[in-house]
Amino acid sequence: MAIPVLAEQIPAGPGAMAPSVCQANSTAPIHMVWLEPAPPAPERDEHWRVRYSRRDHDGWTEPVTVTERPDLFVNWADVPAIAVSDNGTIVVSWLQKSGPGTYAYDAMVARSTDSGSTWTPLGPLHDDGTKTEHGFVSLVPEGDDVRAFWLDGRAMTGDGHGHGGGDMTIRTAIVDEQIRDGAMLDPRVCECCNTAAVRTSQGPLVTYRDRSDEEVRDISMVRLGDPAAGRPTIVHADEWAIAGCPVNGPAMDAIDDTTALSWYTGAGEGGVNIAFGSASGTFASPISIAGEAALGRVDIILRNNKEAVVSWIETSGNHTVLRARVITRDGQAGPPLTVTTVPTGRSSGFPRLAQRGDLLMALWTSTDRDKGLQAVLIPPAALPGLVQ
Repeated sequence: MAIPVLAEQIPAGPGAMAPSVCQANSTAPIHMVWLEPAPPAPERDEHWRVRYSRRDHDGWTEPVTVTERPDLFVNWADVPAIAVSDNGTIVVSWLQKSGPGTYAYDAMVARSTDSGSTWTPLGPLHDDGTKTEHGFVSLVPEGDDVRAFWLDGRAMTGDGHGHGGGDMTIRTAIVDEQIRDGAMLDPRVCECCNTAAVRTSQGPLVTYRDRSDEEVRDISMVRLGDPAAGRPTIVHADEWAIAGCPVNGPAMDAIDDTTALSWYTGAGEGGVNIAFGSASGTFASPISIAGEAALGRVDIILRNNKEAVVSWIETSGNHTVLRARVITRDGQAGPPLTVTTVPTGRSSGFPRLAQRGDLLMALWTSTDRDKGLQAVLIPPAALPGLVQ
């Protein structure tokens, strides 16, 4: 079923891609960061830049350049991240090449204490200095600081992506005026699936695609915040055994003590699942919301502590479409609705969801270079609530 949508004008330039968004709640400003080619200039190589804008009651602010360089690592799946701390400090991450190898790049961060007008670079999240892969960053507020999670390939050999041996790990650190308290959380994880993290009343919670010795790549979680936390736990035993990384990580949201996690699995006939959970990192049994036609690339937003909206990409005839569906924690589900047709393949990236009051915003990368990023607003009548 198609749904009526309203176009949302995004202040990104031609060729823009790889958006990420964050907001404190449904009525708070939407903070967005993305990649964009810099205008061409004589006698220089191509430059890319990381751009920032904020959507408040008066519309989108004029975009600001966080950084502009010729050595940014530009990728459809491993994209910038953004978070805003409790005191309003904005932290943005991006990827920057560290050597000639394909997978030699660092996860860099910068912070702004003046609502995004100016930015102070802080350097890489990690201190290992290896020319290996560091990326798939998630950022969440932790008081007046920001907690970072990322995939770290410092133990990998060969081309830095494990083709010569060694394992990808997941690590964490605190970002304030400097980067501190770095620690490893899991010594062997999937090499190139995005991470997802939220803040809860019991501490930060991160989810990611794990990797066992038998190449089972199910979703795991780690919760920080007390002595009993910090140990990896499988969210659900899908038992998806796959020899290579599917580039298809989880999405997560939280309100108060309620969490909701969505992910794609290729186990069995495959599909998209959602599981509701608590701040302690305990999740209920998963609910299937999309079957074998689903390709994944999920996002999720909690409307309240009983209801979520999940988006994903799936094939439909000769087309690829972005779907959205309402689901409640007791298993009620609205019909899967078609938000838009998206390009087949990887060029549309990972579509994102945000909220503008009672409207839902869906955002994705267009294959039309002149359009760059595209977004639509979905009215409540198109995705009606199921909880009375």
